[in-house]
Amino acid sequence: MNKANEFAMQYMKVAQAIGIQPQAYDVHMRRLVPTNFGEMSYLMICNIFKENRPRAQTKQQTIGQQPACGLCKDVDRAKTKGDNVMFNGEYAPFVVLPNLFPFDFGHVMLVDTEHSDSYYYVPAREKLETIVRFEAETGARAWRNIYGTNSSIPNHEHTHAMQVQFPVELVETKQIANGIEELVSFPGQHIVFSGENPAADAYDFITSLQKEKHPNEEMRNQELFPYVTLVADGKIYITPVRALQYSRPGNSGAGEVFGVYATPVKKKLLDNGITDEKWSSMSAEERTNTILQIQASITHREIWDSIASILFPHDSSELNVKKLVKA
Repeated sequence: MNKANEFAMQYMKVAQAIGIQPQAYDVHMRRLVPTNFGEMSYLMICNIFKENRPRAQTKQQTIGQQPACGLCKDVDRAKTKGDNVMFNGEYAPFVVLPNLFPFDFGHVMLVDTEHSDSYYYVPAREKLETIVRFEAETGARAWRNIYGTNSSIPNHEHTHAMQVQFPVELVETKQIANGIEELVSFPGQHIVFSGENPAADAYDFITSLQKEKHPNEEMRNQELFPYVTLVADGKIYITPVRALQYSRPGNSGAGEVFGVYATPVKKKLLDNGITDEKWSSMSAEERTNTILQIQASITHREIWDSIASILFPHDSSELNVKKLVKA
């Protein structure tokens, strides 16, 4: 069932009910096209309203403390008032909630109704299948971060989604096995599942990946292997992450890795000597001009190299993703 139009209508109704203001969609976009034919482009999205959002609590504050978890509060509201929920009950065990600080119109989250006392790494196969179904029915691409890949709440499972085409979808692929592809040009190791049941294949891959030894000592001690995921047009893209990305200004997650690049405004402002106090004193026009200047100063190669620096190189001796694939 195609629910693309219904998605937009429900989003407008629910977003208004929970108080998302029109300025939340004051978005500035810029597409960076590579000079080398075939490389992935980048869609830069900067939302001034989102950049001013309060920072999420640290992992120490949220682990095992559901009352301190913002997503738990959203789930409680969904269970009691129900005014913040889209597609009520259709994608259980997730509730579909508008993001209070959206990248753009239609930015939602699929939030698990249960809080975890540990980091979520290998999602249940049924949950992956639900996310794939949600993307197929609504057209909203779904991207997922975990602990070590820029997740701000790494112990309450959630997936972001928005009706936007990711630049990685436009990159040519080649088949390496039945239902398994790789991108012809991409800044690091990855795998693309495109078979009849990509969720099952992705689940097997993620499970196998967690048995590998990560170069980071913290990850080895916890027996975890970070990765990012994108569900788009019926395919599941997975990229292991080598350099850990914690939730702080300037770091990258699944959105950036797969081409929707949220400008690290906070970091750039600090680099330019613009403190929080100075930013607060600036007029709306001054802020907008500053944002546009930051966007204009960033090059495609800068982003490509930044993403490459956090992924496993194609010739890495530490990991070979193809060996983890069940052909």
